[in-house]
Amino acid sequence: MGKNRLEAFSDGVIAIIITIMVLELKIPHDTSLAALTALWPVFLSYVLSFVYVGIYWNNHHHFYHVVRHVDGRVLWANLHLLFWLSLLPFVTGWMGENHMEALPVALYGVVLLMSALAWYVMQRTLLCVPGNREVLLHALGRDRKGRLSPLFYLLGIGLSFYSSWLGAAVYSLLALWWLVPDRRMEQAASQQH
Repeated sequence: MGKNRLEAFSDGVIAIIITIMVLELKIPHDTSLAALTALWPVFLSYVLSFVYVGIYWNNHHHFYHVVRHVDGRVLWANLHLLFWLSLLPFVTGWMGENHMEALPVALYGVVLLMSALAWYVMQRTLLCVPGNREVLLHALGRDRKGRLSPLFYLLGIGLSFYSSWLGAAVYSLLALWWLVPDRRMEQAASQQH
């Protein structure tokens, strides 16, 4: 199968996720600075989630640029990833509205962990499709970030019950780590053409 419909659908779902998150930002009914500063936990959780959704969108785009074919298994693996990403608006809102309390921050980490695991499943599924394996294996290399990230999400989840701000700090540091451009897929795409 061609990959264009999968990419278009994924782009649409990711755009909706961002739209839902921004709609959850409530406008203060007061014009004072105090009313605005009371919303800072909500805004911080939105910024963190926006960055994560942006990272997934960017990586999805680059990853599918080197993929040649998809099949039904890949469609389901991609839907699995989109399912976990679609929960980000809920946990983002819950975490922000409750001023970074332990359970919402931990559940946020669970959604990030499950998204990372779903990404891994999607990668492995794509490797099973004829025509993808060689270029993807070369592009992925050792995939140090992909292999270490779930461990850090688990650390953040655990730390959330000790100090929710430490858990959120781990998620933030991971987001910063993933913001560093990864040129593997771009290099693989340029070698294909």
